[in-house]
Amino acid sequence: MNLNILKPGNAVRDSLENPNLAISAGLVAAFLIVYVISRNVLLGIELDLGLIAFLVFREFAKLVFLGVVVYLVAYLFAGKNTDGKFNGILSAISLRWIVVAINALVLSIVIFAIFSPASLNAVATAKSTNSVSDYGIAFDMLKEDIGSFEIVIAGIGVLAGLVLLVWREYLLYSLVAELVQGSILKNLFSWLLVTVIHITVFIL
Repeated sequence: MNLNILKPGNAVRDSLENPNLAISAGLVAAFLIVYVISRNVLLGIELDLGLIAFLVFREFAKLVFLGVVVYLVAYLFAGKNTDGKFNGILSAISLRWIVVAINALVLSIVIFAIFSPASLNAVATAKSTNSVSDYGIAFDMLKEDIGSFEIVIAGIGVLAGLVLLVWREYLLYSLVAELVQGSILKNLFSWLLVTVIHITVFIL
């Protein structure tokens, strides 16, 4: 299983041909570790065990569900070309969690660079008390932190987030295209169908 996502096509192809579910699970777990550490260490937001358990279930559910959707859509357009490739599909999809982990880390660093620890603590307090007055205090403190430098940092963060989003979705597109092996239009439609189903289910 190739983890070099700088070459998405090669990484997806190798993951399909040489799946490794243990590594796939490790990539999802690595994201969860980065997510929890970044929120606790950088942002000072504590996560209880119940929420961590929910996050673990949610991320692995996303992996399996997206794998099923990709398999069914690819089978719809490519038929038997998907036979025996479900483990490979899961391995290829798990590459997305490398990008998601990078995104979580970048987002946390940007937030940490823009807002003071006191402001972040005020937000955490407001979330725990769910008090309107505490939310008002937190909002006022956050506003005071924002200046020209912070706006530039936020812009860089948004740009980085967009690049990572495109990168993540290109990994999925590469997987769908590898399975469907159709025209660019057919591959794009297949990827769009997978994406719409995935987003719709996890939003609703």
